[in-house]
Amino acid sequence: MSAPLPDFPVDQVLSPALIEIMHELMRERARSVMVFGHDAAADDALPLNSIGQKATSFLQIATERAEGPDERRILPAARKKAVQGVIVAIAFIDAIDREIARKGITQ
Repeated sequence: MSAPLPDFPVDQVLSPALIEIMHELMRERARSVMVFGHDAAADDALPLNSIGQKATSFLQIATERAEGPDERRILPAARKKAVQGVIVAIAFIDAIDREIARKGITQ
């Protein structure tokens, strides 16, 4: 895992809108744990690649719903699937980190 740069201008990069999106992502991750039971234990019961493939699938659906002429695009549905894809990707990173820790892998 790489540490953030200590002098990185976070405030210049993270707009209030982007910060709100990150809050939304964390709320959606919490909802997926509470409603569907997609917690760390459930994730660890799956092969790592299946979590990555799920994130990819959600993002592919989002892409399909966002492309094409205006009359074919379903942007609210694309956004919802994109959010789901990102939270699954976050769960994927978390699962990778837990496996690294369990195996004692150092960088």
